[in-house]
This record gives sequence, structure tokens and C-alpha cells, in this order.
Amino acid sequence: MSRIFHFLCVAFLSIMPVYAGAVSRPVVIDIGHQYTASGAESPDGKINEYAFWAQYAIEVRREVEAAGYPCIITNRSEAPTKEPLATYNKESGVVHLNKPDKDAKRYPSTHHPEHIGAGMISADYAIDKNALCVVFLHLNSVGSKWSVTPPTGLIICNKNHGNALAESVCEAMRADILDQKGGMPNAKKGIKVLPRHIGSQSGAGWMNTLDEEKIPAIIFEAVYVNNRGHIDFISKDANARKLARTIGKGVVNWLKANHPIKVAPPAPAEPVRNYTLDVYPQAPVTPGSYLQEIMGERAPSYLQLGIRHCSPE
Repeated sequence: MSRIFHFLCVAFLSIMPVYAGAVSRPVVIDIGHQYTASGAESPDGKINEYAFWAQYAIEVRREVEAAGYPCIITNRSEAPTKEPLATYNKESGVVHLNKPDKDAKRYPSTHHPEHIGAGMISADYAIDKNALCVVFLHLNSVGSKWSVTPPTGLIICNKNHGNALAESVCEAMRADILDQKGGMPNAKKGIKVLPRHIGSQSGAGWMNTLDEEKIPAIIFEAVYVNNRGHIDFISKDANARKLARTIGKGVVNWLKANHPIKVAPPAPAEPVRNYTLDVYPQAPVTPGSYLQEIMGERAPSYLQLGIRHCSPE
């Protein structure tokens, strides 16, 4: 009996349409670099790629999940043990893939071994999860000294499938962050989307791997840690959260256009019930009657209808 019940449950679930809250494929958000090799760093040493996104990647995830899409934050190295990084990672629920690229080591993809690159384990994880898309969170730099004028920001995407996702994030950045009142000064340079087909032996070969699986992927590189205006902006907690939320907003806009969540149809309305009234004329209102006493001259000479019985058909 239990086997039959299990079979019927599986059969029923297999034919059910996917409605709101039932999206199974996740968005993967990857924190760039690792806590032992943290990537680009501001000249004053206060901000680096890994630590920044360890703290604020959760805001990207919250924006995505608020729209009804599951989201996973990953990082290719082991979990940090020092504070506050350990707390940030725990609060964000980071999935640590425990394979840091020590000594610039590059790995072949387990799915497409012809592609080799640093961070390949993050791409393979996204493929394992059949991700809707992947966003690699980074900060950029063009040197170790402070710069006043920012260079053009970059969002790199995989050549065949990532362009629309990159453009969506760009548009959100232009609308909410770049050169806006209270936003991040960017000298009106905007952001350049750079579709890239990277050689199989180069450091970012993971982009090709995701292209092979038709999974859109972008590398966010639009904020420069050696630029005064950019650092002044993201150094404020509220601004850093807004930056992360804006990236999430761009991802959500792309998701809604390409993977809309189906909404369950409304339940059918209750049918309108018809009632049968059994009516009969009433006796005249006589002077001195109770009705005459309470209504006076306004009392009708008789009641037009009386209801003897009321029942649904």
C-alpha cells in the first residue's frame, strides 16, 4: 500500500505545473577570490575584493530571493576562521567549495576538461545545480596608487549566453548608482559590457565552461578600489548595500524577462445559488394593531409580501 501511495504522489507531482514559490533552479552568486588571497585592494588597505563581498553578497541574494528565485552564495576556498569574515560567511550561508587556487593553480572542468581556469570549481558547482545564471562578484583596480578619474567600468560576460544578463545589470547600475544624486561618481563613463570567449588555458576559462552549458554568466568588475570616488562611495555601509541590491535588481529584471515565475490561476468562483421564495399576501393592518402603534400614519394598509419558505434550488 505504501508503495502505491508513493507512486501516486510522485505521478501527481510530476504533472503539476510550476507556480510561484516552486522555482527549483537557483541563481549562483560567487564571491571572488579567497580570504587568504583576497584580490584587489585599495591603496589604504581598508577594502579588498574578498572581504567586501563576504560582507555584502547577502544583499544580492536577498534581492533575488525577494523576487521568488532561489539563490546560493559560493566561494571556491575553505571557510575563513578569523572575524569578522567568519561571521559574514556564516550569516550569508556561503557554500565553501574548499578548493582554493593556491599558487595560481588552475583546474580543468569536471564537465568540460578541455577548459582550464582558476575558480573552475565554482563553474562546475553551478553546472551541477543547473543554475539559471551565475554572477561572479569582484572589484576592479588599475594600479596600486590612488586615481581621481575612474576608468570605464566593466562587466564581462560569456560570449554566447551572457550578454543580456550583463546589459540588465548595467542598466540597473546606470539608473540607480552611477553619477546619480548621492550615487557613485563615474565621470559619465558608464559601464562597458565585454563579451569574451577566453582561451581554454587562460585564468578565466570558467566562462567558456558555462557557455558550453548555456548558462549565462557575468563577472562584475564595475567598481575600482584604487579610485577615490568609488571607494568613498562603497565605504559607507548603506551605499555598499545599495550597490549589492542594485546588482541583484539587474539580475532579477533579467530573470523576469527570461524565466518568469508562473502564477497559479485563481480558484474558480463559488457558483451563485438561486433561491425559491414562497410568498403570500398578508392580512391588512388594522387600527390599534402593534404595527399601527409603532408606525402611526406611515403604516401601510397591508404588507405586500410575506416569506413563508426560502430554500436553495
